[in-house]
Amino acid sequence: DELEQKVRERTLELQQSNQTLRMISECNQALVRATDEINLIREICGIIRELGGYRMAWVGYAENDAAKSVRTIAAVGPDAGYLDEARITWADEAHGRGPTGACIRTGTIRVCRDFKVDPDLDPWREQALQRGYRSSIALPLISAQRVFGALTIYAEQPDVFDESQRAILTELAGDLAFGIAILRTRSERDQAAKVAEDRARQLQALAAELGQTEQRERQRLAKVLHDHLQQLLVGAKFNLATIREIVETPEGQKTIAQVFDILDEAIKSARSLTADLSSPALYEKGLSVGLEWLSRQMKQKYGLKVAIKTDPEAELAAEPVCLFLFEAVRELLFNVVKHAQTDGAAVETVRCNPDQIRVTVSDQGAGFDPEQLESERRAAGQFGLFSIRERLNYLGGKMETESAPGHGSRFILTAPARLTPVEGGVRISAEEPRGASISAKIDPEPGMRSDIGRKIRVLLADDHPVMRQGLTLVLQGEPDIEIVGEAEDGQEAVKWSRHLQPDVILMDVSMPRVNGIEATRQILTELPATRIIGLSMHVEDDMAAAMREAGAVAYLTKGGPVEDLIAAVRACVGIIEIPAIMETAGGSAMEKQKNQRQIKD
Repeated sequence: DELEQKVRERTLELQQSNQTLRMISECNQALVRATDEINLIREICGIIRELGGYRMAWVGYAENDAAKSVRTIAAVGPDAGYLDEARITWADEAHGRGPTGACIRTGTIRVCRDFKVDPDLDPWREQALQRGYRSSIALPLISAQRVFGALTIYAEQPDVFDESQRAILTELAGDLAFGIAILRTRSERDQAAKVAEDRARQLQALAAELGQTEQRERQRLAKVLHDHLQQLLVGAKFNLATIREIVETPEGQKTIAQVFDILDEAIKSARSLTADLSSPALYEKGLSVGLEWLSRQMKQKYGLKVAIKTDPEAELAAEPVCLFLFEAVRELLFNVVKHAQTDGAAVETVRCNPDQIRVTVSDQGAGFDPEQLESERRAAGQFGLFSIRERLNYLGGKMETESAPGHGSRFILTAPARLTPVEGGVRISAEEPRGASISAKIDPEPGMRSDIGRKIRVLLADDHPVMRQGLTLVLQGEPDIEIVGEAEDGQEAVKWSRHLQPDVILMDVSMPRVNGIEATRQILTELPATRIIGLSMHVEDDMAAAMREAGAVAYLTKGGPVEDLIAAVRACVGIIEIPAIMETAGGSAMEKQKNQRQIKD
């Protein structure tokens, strides 16, 4: 009998050890696959309850409130609602002197051998015994040498938690605390990464908005110069031309000539400033054409020959990116002019992948030490390259600098092709349509062109009243020219050309609703005999080429001599040959001769 008793006891011990080992194994597996702190605690408590054979297991965290309360994180077992009424704290008072409160307060293991007799269990004794709790153990959860909570386990029998149980459960509590710390670190890292990602998006949006705001202000100032100041200057010039016809004294003519020179210089300066503020080529044709325009500007103003190589796919980049890259290239080319001691540079654009565009600006000039230059510029308060790099970083790109004294320089700008939309943001757009109207002098008998000797019928299409007024003053004094109508935009020009069928249309290039280029195409499709002369404040060859491609017979700048305008109108109907000077602002002699032949034809 004694032998059988020992065998039963030994068998029970082995079963308990096996059960404990299985519990530890399952808990370790739960720790390995855990992704969430609360779910991990709930799963550990469930494993302790099911495989450990205990009545209940729960985890509480120490709160740093005035009452020093213990917040239940998870509890598994029958009558777990017991904790809702227990009001356990970790303060040194009656509700804080039980196993859990004392464990958290002291950071040591606390065991209740028997709920019936332990004096510290008075506040909970009756409720605990009703639920079958006879003994318990509370194990501290410690991270970074700080107790943040406790794992508490209840058993149905008294005096269950002997030395071997304490050792195993202490190890389990240590593993649980470590797992919680790891998950918190991972969660904090993920949260930090999310915050960093959100901040990066915000910075990108702010950088894009900053660039857009700068460009909008540039456009606004350029628009004021183009739509008001330049038009007023040209209008003044037209009015001065009419006065010149009635002034007879040599002194008066000399004064008028001087005023003409002043107006021409003012128009030239205003036009140059307008182009510097906001390149029309960039906004109307895109990055590639904008860079070609910039190349011509650098050659004309500073003698810097810039070789441009562009990738058509780069045009697919977001508008704020294209605008930023254009301004960055201009800044880098200015640096070449000021510091590189060379008369040549190169710019290349490449769509390196669907998500990125790369622009390289290089020269074979003096070169520099990037680190030394950066420190010197910071000390001097000059932030050209630094500003480009920082704004590009905010957009989600980067700038790489390759240079050495005597070996030239190479700047590689890599930018995102797309940007995260900005909620409520305002994108840079083309000129907003304005309301258009027309004041026309309607010919009572519109129809085919008249025979020789009849006046040249001219339609004016310009969105600036002062320009239409000036053109009218200039042309109405000519005995062989008649103004038959005025249109304020391209759409009205198309409409009234159908009705009036003029011989010649003086067509402004930049107009709202329908621009002069598109209006020219539409008119010549229906009325191929009509002769259209393009007018603009811009002197760029590409603008002139676009008008000629649309079918215009000539392209004149508004600031040019009044005599050239009158001669161009007469040349359109074969009265005189158009002088070469009245062709585009640039272009070869061959191109000018070709245009003269077109007008004669």
